[in-house]
Amino acid sequence: MYVTPFKTMNSQVQDRKVIWPPKIKLRTPLGYLRDSTGNFYPRDIGRSSILSNGSVLWQFGDTFSHNFRNDFLGVTDNTCSVGSSQNPTLSSYAKASGVPQKDDDYILNNDNASFGDQILKPLLGSFPNFHGPNAKNIKLWPFSGIVEYSRCPEFVRGWSFYELSTYKDGSMDTEIQAVLVADITHQISTGMTKATLAGKGDHILFRANEPRFGSFCIMLGDDEYLYAYGHLTPTKDVGLSRVPIRRAAFREEYWYWNGKNWSQNIEESRPVITTMQHGQVFKTHLFGADSIYKYGFFGCNSFGDSKAILGRGVAPEGPWQMELLDLDIYALNKDKSPFQYCFYPHPWASNERKGDLLVTWSEGGMDGNVIAVQLRFETA
Repeated sequence: MYVTPFKTMNSQVQDRKVIWPPKIKLRTPLGYLRDSTGNFYPRDIGRSSILSNGSVLWQFGDTFSHNFRNDFLGVTDNTCSVGSSQNPTLSSYAKASGVPQKDDDYILNNDNASFGDQILKPLLGSFPNFHGPNAKNIKLWPFSGIVEYSRCPEFVRGWSFYELSTYKDGSMDTEIQAVLVADITHQISTGMTKATLAGKGDHILFRANEPRFGSFCIMLGDDEYLYAYGHLTPTKDVGLSRVPIRRAAFREEYWYWNGKNWSQNIEESRPVITTMQHGQVFKTHLFGADSIYKYGFFGCNSFGDSKAILGRGVAPEGPWQMELLDLDIYALNKDKSPFQYCFYPHPWASNERKGDLLVTWSEGGMDGNVIAVQLRFETA
């Protein structure tokens, strides 16, 4: 289901199109993504997905919980909060956990104010089925975002893909082991959001020696297929698979882009995007309502140079045109990492008719967070 991005109240505004190559004419810093408790939650990734009921689900990677006194409580490898398009940089871990709220600003009831004194629970819990190296030290990171596949009066359901990595005791270095897919359930009335492992047997969809489809990003196409992008191991080139939207947990129903056609042989996979670390493909009107370029891309390359990329494509498989953006990438924290990463677009919070695009990136470091900036591109 494609949710129409934010639109102005003035329906008479003429549709514009971003010129190519793209040029940024305005940058509006929006600071950090914030939690409704006001607590200090250093975190990274910052993937957002808008559902058909209007809820926005934010997914984060390693999240460092602190209480109201700023005491460190521990780290959670994957977390989820609930937001809305009315206040794009504010979301609520409490709402995602089903804690009652006072109003749409996600203010906690007095009886539940202790929520901010607890370590956050992961959206997707432990994974006992993995028996590879360092199986007791697992990270489940949600780089894909969420694609909705069904809705009833009570719930919205969707898919999210997780990259499973392990690490040795005392080390911060991780090794990618597998890609998993989870069934996400969002309760419309409360905002409570849960994730359950999907698939057969050991729940592993793609293994360490295979392309990691779904772990880069996912998207719903016009043809009711889920398009799952992933790195073609061991490179940073990105390949593409697709599967009927309700069958994402079934490996045997995936097809793979071989450069010319769709094949059921995963070994024939060929890249559609090259040398890219993080990013998202999305349906867009940035390039004009009648443009052949119906798909956009925003992300960062794999060179570790904190450079932002904007792309446009005529189909999910491309061909793609990519351009380096003249965008100053910065960090606000004290413990700065050598580069920023996890660059993502949030078109649901953007007025594409004016050439706007909300983007975020992660700082890294033990006190790093996710920074938001509203971009306005030159249009014609």
